[in-house]
Amino acid sequence: MDWLSEPCRQNIPGLDYDLEAMRKQFLGLETKPVQGRYPVEYDPIRRHCHMTGDMNPLFLDPTYGAKSKYGAVIVPPPLVAYFGVPGVWPPRSLEEPRLPAIPMPGNRSIAMMVETEWHKPVKVGDRLSSMSRYADLYFLSIRLDWCAVWVTTQNILSNQHGDAVATVMQMSLRHRGVDQVPDGQKGAPNVAQAPVPPMPQPIGQTRPLVTPKPQAEQIYWEDVKEGDFLPVLEYPITETRIVEQVSGSQDFYAVHHDRAFARAAGHSDIFVNNGFMRGCLARVLTDWIGDEGWLRKLRVEMRRMNGPGDLLICTGKVVRKYEDGAEKIVECEVWAENARVGVTTPCRAWVALPSRSGQSRH
Repeated sequence: MDWLSEPCRQNIPGLDYDLEAMRKQFLGLETKPVQGRYPVEYDPIRRHCHMTGDMNPLFLDPTYGAKSKYGAVIVPPPLVAYFGVPGVWPPRSLEEPRLPAIPMPGNRSIAMMVETEWHKPVKVGDRLSSMSRYADLYFLSIRLDWCAVWVTTQNILSNQHGDAVATVMQMSLRHRGVDQVPDGQKGAPNVAQAPVPPMPQPIGQTRPLVTPKPQAEQIYWEDVKEGDFLPVLEYPITETRIVEQVSGSQDFYAVHHDRAFARAAGHSDIFVNNGFMRGCLARVLTDWIGDEGWLRKLRVEMRRMNGPGDLLICTGKVVRKYEDGAEKIVECEVWAENARVGVTTPCRAWVALPSRSGQSRH
């Protein structure tokens, strides 16, 4: 077979997997709302902030949170989904509503893209629920397996009042292990690939001159200019950081901490997980927008790996500012990079900033 450079939603001749039947059976299926196992608590928030080095008092200081406009500590945006699911331990009951697993030819999974839109703040003491549905299923080649199967899942998170607080679109793929893929279905493509989507320009050794603002200093929409750089955060990826990312994200998939497992799946080494990357990239934004700003939406694409020995650099820049009704919106290009491979995780973010003539609402 040839390399699939575009999503293929039809069966592949010669491959013993009926994609069309799977699409007919699973797409559109959704669960009933499932309540998260625990209310929103301080300790998981602290673990998440420890993972990303975040000292934002809106996330960590109950006294500060009580005096803020939220009236309580709020959840860092990437962590909101954690409180809407049952968690990994103790194991979920088989009776709990969940999406049935889609049979796929592979047994190795990789998260590729997460797009989250946050509608309302989530506070300590809130109780979240989640509803999930399958949105898409298709073939698309990767280097490890030309017949990798990709799936898109939508999750809607609601609070105890029934208000939607976040919508999460997750794109992942399932591929076969290196010992399961026949010759001719892995490695370099035998046809030209589709053009690679553009990546941000790495900053490399030249860091932009960004003066950190005091925590109490608020940035306003009128002060922002296209081309402005966001804060620069640096994370050496050490063995200790690998442990912190498991603690802070509660992602125990072995490919992120078990070298033998990762190499058996075709990777050169373990690599940091999606939750860690989203946490670090979101912190670039929440450090910048201040107490009165609001991270509206973040789209994170996992293109390349960040592993032990890398110095992970996270930053971004303003690409557009505009008004959306009463909101003052700033669109940003955000990314993570390392010196070994350049940009690894390109993102797009939309934030609402207050105006000097009147604060934004959310």
